[in-house]
Amino acid sequence: MGRVPFAAEIFNCSVPDTGNMETIEHYGTEHHKDQWLDPLLRSEIRSAFLLIRH
Repeated sequence: MGRVPFAAEIFNCSVPDTGNMETIEHYGTEHHKDQWLDPLLRSEIRSAFLLIRH
């Protein structure tokens, strides 16, 4: 997949989506999975990572 720049999109393995999918699957409630995991798996939405310093 590293040879073609758009391969991650085709296989739905884009950063940070893959890690976020795994985190929701492992730690999320059924509500979280219905609201966020299912649409991520279907590529209907994209996820993000945000780090805020207080």
